[in-house]
Amino acid sequence: MSLPKHIVGYHNRKEEMILELRDDTENILNAIDLDDLLNDPNGYLTLLGTAFLDKHQDKFTKAFNMGVSLGEKM
Repeated sequence: MSLPKHIVGYHNRKEEMILELRDDTENILNAIDLDDLLNDPNGYLTLLGTAFLDKHQDKFTKAFNMGVSLGEKM
């Protein structure tokens, strides 16, 4: 029995988005300035987190909409 196209498409798009976000997360982790982090951990991590969210907000919205659409189809 094969899976419906909407489930396969959802899974494939989800995996692509996960890989892209993981790559970006690795880039951020590699770029952390330890001096800035130690001087103001809360401020520095808030700045990094906000930059990450700003860059990927559209992807988070797309992922949410994909989940809603899949739920409606099921």
